[in-house]
Amino acid sequence: NTLESIGASAFLLSGITDMVVPEGVTEIKKWTFARCPELKCVILPEGLISIGEEAFSQSKVTFVDFNNVQYVGNSAFASCPELTDVKLNNVKETGTSSFASCRRWKNSFKNIVIC
Repeated sequence: NTLESIGASAFLLSGITDMVVPEGVTEIKKWTFARCPELKCVILPEGLISIGEEAFSQSKVTFVDFNNVQYVGNSAFASCPELTDVKLNNVKETGTSSFASCRRWKNSFKNIVIC
């Protein structure tokens, strides 16, 4: 059996610092890694398609390479004060405020790379 999704709030408020999301996961549900104040590094699998609402909000993630992700939910990376670089690659839709209050961008999306 292969893990296909990581459930809502699975790591909410935890002290994790990094995470390798296993191959086979196609969906990260809402609030999965939200409010993890020490989370800096997450490696997303090639097959990930969807990132849910507030999935990484209020974490310290610095860089995101979305690989094959097609959907980024509402406020998925909101209030991530260390986020500076994003590669959207195959993203087709982002929700409302997906990257709101990412202070390092200083309200500029100049560092987003669309491949």
